[in-house]
Amino acid sequence: MTSGLLPRIRTRAVEAARVLPFLLAEVGASFVSFLLFFLILFLAIAITVGWLALPWAIDLLGRWADVNRRRIGARTGQSIVSARQPREGSYLERAQAMLHDRAVRRELTWVAGHGLPGLLITLLVVALPLGAANALLIPGYWWVLPTDQPAATVFDVTSWPLAWATFVIGLGYAALALWLLPPTARLRVWWTVRFLGLDRAAHLSEQVSVLTASRASALEAHRAELRRIERDLHDGTQNKLVGVVMHLGILERSLGREPDQVRPLLEKAQAAAGTALAELRDVVRSIYPPVLDEHGLDGAVAHAVARCPVPCTLDTEGLRRAPTAIESAAYFVISEALTNVARHSHADRASVTVRTEGSAADERLVVEVRDNGVGGAGRTAGGTGIIGIRRRVEAFSGLVEVSSPDGGPTLLRVELPCGS
Repeated sequence: MTSGLLPRIRTRAVEAARVLPFLLAEVGASFVSFLLFFLILFLAIAITVGWLALPWAIDLLGRWADVNRRRIGARTGQSIVSARQPREGSYLERAQAMLHDRAVRRELTWVAGHGLPGLLITLLVVALPLGAANALLIPGYWWVLPTDQPAATVFDVTSWPLAWATFVIGLGYAALALWLLPPTARLRVWWTVRFLGLDRAAHLSEQVSVLTASRASALEAHRAELRRIERDLHDGTQNKLVGVVMHLGILERSLGREPDQVRPLLEKAQAAAGTALAELRDVVRSIYPPVLDEHGLDGAVAHAVARCPVPCTLDTEGLRRAPTAIESAAYFVISEALTNVARHSHADRASVTVRTEGSAADERLVVEVRDNGVGGAGRTAGGTGIIGIRRRVEAFSGLVEVSSPDGGPTLLRVELPCGS
């Protein structure tokens, strides 16, 4: 039993030591929240001047809430999104809108609990390890203190029995600290997430908005892809097939009248048919490249990199297999990006990195394409395919980031969630 208890104590001690700095920071944050809540309360009960200054204080509350959203979000690893609505109009109109904003009322609830109650609870819990350290050390130093200035904890220590009693009390303080520090930290995080994040209705509304935008992007990407396929078939393959039909018609008429002209016409028809077949294969490959099935994403990207006229390196370390649609989207993103590099960047060096990031529950395929060209890709997005890349990626709820200052270098970063 003892062998099982000690690991649990060690685990709890490590967890308590890890959350202690966070709780110390929360003490300071709670003190600021207490002052801010007191200011808002004072302005709310003041006459005229207080009411006029109240919207300013509510704005100040919003900025302080944003600071805590970022701080707690960094601790949890998840962003906390504000539900506050942007306000326009005159000062009085914005003030009236604030008072009717559900997000503002939730922020007021947060700052009320985060202030004085949070400060007192956290101070009490944080004081436990300090009290434990003092009580555990008393047997080591009480006897060197002057008789008229005994060591003091719960009681004055004037003898060895009392000194060892404080040692036992210190063990109790330490046990309470191990027991209370982690749940107190979790309570602090929960309170901020609960009242500064989106409530259920706002969260559902946000999800609906995201899904609506994603669906629109997917439909637009689908329409653009169909238009491209139709254009390729109409302008290329169809014209070549019309030429084949014409050559065959001439060939049919020449069989009886000019037999010696049959061979050249037959060769032309055969060449036109071969060209049409090659273009048709290119169109089919653009729908879903067979190289993805044959060699996987890393092999397909290696083939695209090898065909790039700009010297290009490839890094696929850490790449894992992803759903077929995601790999296809990543391949076309890389192909389009390399086409942009070759046509517009004036670069003499480029690199492609493809890797898988995140855990199995939050796995993402990350693509980065760099070049040392002239930059400016963001301003010329309409002519360099960046819009097409964005639409293709947004159809999978992915992210696209482009860094391309004048003079370069250019970095295109794409994240595709593998769970889509």
